Amino acid sequence: MEGTHFYDRELLDLIGLTIDDLQIPVHEYNHDIGKSITGGYVYRKNPNSKLYGKYIFGDWSSEFVPASGKLYYLEETESNNWVRYNLLVKNSNNINRYILSFGKDELGNIYILSKTTLGPTGETGDIRRIILDNQQPTKPIITGPNKGAINKEYEYKFFSSDPDGEKLYYYIEWGDGTFEEWIGPYDSGEEIKVKHTYQKNGFYIIKAKSKDINNIQSQWGHYVTRMPKELMIKNNIIFRLLERIFSLIYDRNINIL
Repeated sequence: MEGTHFYDRELLDLIGLTIDDLQIPVHEYNHDIGKSITGGYVYRKNPNSKLYGKYIFGDWSSEFVPASGKLYYLEETESNNWVRYNLLVKNSNNINRYILSFGKDELGNIYILSKTTLGPTGETGDIRRIILDNQQPTKPIITGPNKGAINKEYEYKFFSSDPDGEKLYYYIEWGDGTFEEWIGPYDSGEEIKVKHTYQKNGFYIIKAKSKDINNIQSQWGHYVTRMPKELMIKNNIIFRLLERIFSLIYDRNINIL
């Protein structure tokens, strides 16, 4: 059979099967839509994704020239009723390439194998990951000494995780006009240690954010420290109050942004 259509009845008789022995596909479409279905995978990575449990696949190309492979997914809207939807990439399901195959890694990411030339020619073949509902990393948690002496190096720890399990980079502002620009990559959930030296007395707000390999950034995390240990404000209750005020102001700024 080809789809739900008989292809060679004589062959069926020759191998001793009947139509009832065959499993009918859950979905088909004609050549006005595409030339050849390229089978894919059921998406199982992120349970919160609207595409979780959907079958992602493609069509090799709707035309022989130019390359116009298209992405789709199937959803079982009710029992035994499967509906095909366009899987949009930059507002279109046409990726302008010939879709040769799909792959899946141990994290559940789905990949497209494609090229822009017909046949086994050229060097345009590549592997691309389909980014589905990519989630932002968690806001970094910053720990370390909340007071210290100037001209002395201290170690601060930063922790963030990525729901998609991707490696992370960190951007750190020390509050004294210096910063660390996208250091990494580090594993998701790995606590990193970075050292810094303050050269002037005062209160400092350390700020940090993380981003994954797709440049999806987290919210800012922050931490308050003071230099030196014996500052004019010796009352620890006042320091905690100032720390809380900085926290509320900064979190409110983050929500606005």
